[in-house]
Amino acid sequence: MDIDKTTKHAQARFFSRYGREITVEELRYIQNMLRHELDDTQYIGRVKRGEEDSYLSCYHGTYEGIEFFALCDPETLVIVTFLKEDHICDFEELEP
Repeated sequence: MDIDKTTKHAQARFFSRYGREITVEELRYIQNMLRHELDDTQYIGRVKRGEEDSYLSCYHGTYEGIEFFALCDPETLVIVTFLKEDHICDFEELEP
């Protein structure tokens, strides 16, 4: 996984989904929230990653008043992308 490309993608998705730009430091802060289960973040489950036999972890939380849904690499908890709530139901496999 190319961390720089993934970070830029996650930043762009945060803006497109929630209408607010975030810095790299803010993105890292959110990732830290997920790693240490800070504030109101919670693990929702996992979703299959495309056609591959791998999964992404799905988390829900709030950052500065913005409710977010983040898909993360399950090993590193690096945020791959952000989703809107109505996109969560698009996944057929959401496993706890």
